[in-house]
Amino acid sequence: MRERFVFLVLGAAAIVPAVGLCVAGGVSIPDWPGEIVRQGDGTDDKRWYSKPIPVEPNGTYAFSFEMKSTSGSGVAVTGFDVVNVGLMGLMAEWTPQKYVFRMRADKNTERMHFGQWHLNGTATYRNPKLEKVKPVHFKSGDMELGTGEQVEGNTYRFTSAFSGFARNDSRVLAGAKGVTFNSTRWCMSGGSDVQYRHELAGRRFLSGLVRIGCCYRLSGEVTVEASGNGGKDWVRLGAVTNVSEFIFSVPAAMFPATSLSVRMKGEKGTNLQIASYAVDAQFDGGVMWASGNTRYISEATGEDVGGSERSAYYDEDYGETLTAGAAATIWRASAGRKVPPCRKVPSARATALEIKTAANEAEAAQLVVCPKVELMDVKLALAGELAAAGGARIPASSVDILRVAYVQVEQVTDTLGVRGLWPDPLPPQDGTPQHVAAGVNQPFWVRVKPPRGTAKGFYRGKVDVVCVAKSGKASRFAVPIEVEVFGFDLPDRMTCETAFGANMHYPTRYHAAKTPEERRLIAGRYLKALSSCHLSPYDPVPGVRWSVKWKDGNPTFDWTAWDAAMERAIAERHVNTVKIGVEGLGGGTFHSRTEPSFRGVPGTNDEYHVLMGKYLSGIESHLREKGWLSMAYVYWFDEPDPKDYAFVMNGFNTLKRHAPGLRRMLTEQIEPELVGGPNVWCPHSAGLDPKRAAERRAAGDAIWWYVCCSPKAPYAGEFIDHPSNEMRMWLWQTWGEQVSGILIWETMYWHSPEAYPGETQNPYRDPMSWLTSYDTPKGTRRAWGNGDGRLFYPPVALADGRAKKFTDGEPVASFRSEGLRDGIEDYEYFAMLKRLDPANPLLTVPKDVYRTMTDFSVDPSPMEAHRIKLAREIERIKTK
Repeated sequence: MRERFVFLVLGAAAIVPAVGLCVAGGVSIPDWPGEIVRQGDGTDDKRWYSKPIPVEPNGTYAFSFEMKSTSGSGVAVTGFDVVNVGLMGLMAEWTPQKYVFRMRADKNTERMHFGQWHLNGTATYRNPKLEKVKPVHFKSGDMELGTGEQVEGNTYRFTSAFSGFARNDSRVLAGAKGVTFNSTRWCMSGGSDVQYRHELAGRRFLSGLVRIGCCYRLSGEVTVEASGNGGKDWVRLGAVTNVSEFIFSVPAAMFPATSLSVRMKGEKGTNLQIASYAVDAQFDGGVMWASGNTRYISEATGEDVGGSERSAYYDEDYGETLTAGAAATIWRASAGRKVPPCRKVPSARATALEIKTAANEAEAAQLVVCPKVELMDVKLALAGELAAAGGARIPASSVDILRVAYVQVEQVTDTLGVRGLWPDPLPPQDGTPQHVAAGVNQPFWVRVKPPRGTAKGFYRGKVDVVCVAKSGKASRFAVPIEVEVFGFDLPDRMTCETAFGANMHYPTRYHAAKTPEERRLIAGRYLKALSSCHLSPYDPVPGVRWSVKWKDGNPTFDWTAWDAAMERAIAERHVNTVKIGVEGLGGGTFHSRTEPSFRGVPGTNDEYHVLMGKYLSGIESHLREKGWLSMAYVYWFDEPDPKDYAFVMNGFNTLKRHAPGLRRMLTEQIEPELVGGPNVWCPHSAGLDPKRAAERRAAGDAIWWYVCCSPKAPYAGEFIDHPSNEMRMWLWQTWGEQVSGILIWETMYWHSPEAYPGETQNPYRDPMSWLTSYDTPKGTRRAWGNGDGRLFYPPVALADGRAKKFTDGEPVASFRSEGLRDGIEDYEYFAMLKRLDPANPLLTVPKDVYRTMTDFSVDPSPMEAHRIKLAREIERIKTK
């Protein structure tokens, strides 16, 4: 899986004759013809241009419009010539769009344009509205913080949100001259100048670090300078010279300073694009914890026209205090929340940690320790078994208590992220002392999986919490825990089909497994971890294959080893899919491909089909005989471009001709040119067309979908710096959109050799998944997203990948792997109820859970409430 990087180039187009005037909020768009339509052939650039519009230099403008497109590829482009936006993932229906732009300080008139770039179809625009707006920023005491700004203790951070609602605007942008802002990046040229100025209500900065990311360079360089006195004197920090992230330290001599200004200047002959800008700085005064946001108010009407919301990570409207003492306060939180180290303890109170679950289902909640004094160690353990009033028991072995660990996010994935510490890994409590500072939350993950057959009822017990102070004094808390077990069991094998990459190269490297026995042992550990989350790997039996011998043009298959391994995988790990590797089809991606050839015979030869016919029919016949044909699929080409469609259809026709019962899966949106090829469609989750999906389901095809390095916000994704409930939400959307399977390209992508040439990436220290594919040069760091393809971690002690000899150890789960498991089990609730009562109204996902793919609740409460309703209904029907 990958993202396609699009760079827009402003081009020429004929101006449509004037037929009218659009006036909105006091700003007019002259010559507006009522509706703009631009047709593209997939290779061209066509736009409509207005006459020059008066604008205020350095002024902030909101720009809204409606648009639709007949194309699934290419880019719609609109905005001012010097600050614009490119739109992908276009809809066939009229869709409202709204953005905010900051004008250049050296511009008082500017044209607008509406058009397309490399669009294979039409882009249509109507109802544009342009209005001058005033930004209003979040205030905390005397401190003002805008979108992208945050303070944690005595650390100030700013991160640009170029792909967000406000695009190039921010509270700290001092001004720009001679530069173009193109969609998500500053396009620097000779003489261009962009300045930022950071201030914190009179507090003094004591140090500073500047981070600048370059996504494209054709020539030249950008000089980076800093000033501590409002831009009166500038000190050169260095230069941006290639595609990478650059980190510059501001000289200590500049501090203390009540402001920190940064200037980027394009030198002569420069053609270079800046995709990210960030600052870290220490400041004096009392500690603070706050995250900023910006809303925009129309100067003409006084209405709020939109803006960013504060990150849900900083919400404090959840959780209940359970107990408190001199050493610490203990409180509880849903597993659907990510608890920041800095948030205050909740004022609401509860009497026990509560978990509600079916038998044979894993469900968790968080127990949070917030010390009042510095603690040198914190340990939690279940005090014996959980007991019901009638004498039934849940054994202690069915309860896991894991430590919530944090990773430092330095480069955010998208507009939802903030830089700082984010919870994600869930390592075991291994006896290592856990130091926790006063006032800093340390959550623990309490997970219960009642054994199959556990009787319905309430099971109660205690969690022992031991806090060891600096003096060595231990404080103990006995926290009540109550587990309600519903009156039914979940099955071992889930209804929702799963297909997940699990490249054992990564565990083998980090565990230093070299012998076949060591590799098998480690593979077994990680396959078990996948199974615990109901995730079927592409290959459930890595390292085991069937063999084929040919004699007189006829194949003889030896399935012995593969069959035995598959039988164990199905019986013990309950996999529900298996990717079948087929030789001879060729394959590839949008980037490159291999032509079909079998046993030296090219696909254009008639003999090719004779041989492939015997080979494929032998595979299909055996899978049918074993009862595995319905779970098998062929995934031989990844994310084709339109130029690949004929090639892909040729391969699918070969499969249909010789093994019509073998499922054919393709990671691509449903396109008319591909109909009749795949019968398992697996589009990107943002690329699912509900109408086309319904047509293919009616024709007997299956619909899966996938996430990878995209979609990013506002879609649910697999990213560390997104709300905790997103992976679980993805499964609720999977049910709601009538999708029957999910796919993620990798689960243990811990290392990018391009980003870390000559060393090994530590996923606990660097949570970013960096691009590694195709012709990426060594030393290049291009971000895919924090946690992309990384749902599990290696053991903490092995995370730097420097183990010199084989080291055993269990993989470490994450918030996101746990969320996937919970979502798959929730999907099973829906599936069970549908089997019991196909017309039950509870089978419809409530609107307060999610309305659309981009409008869903980050508060897990609506989801949790409906899950309980599903459980009660299943109980009611089963006990009739």
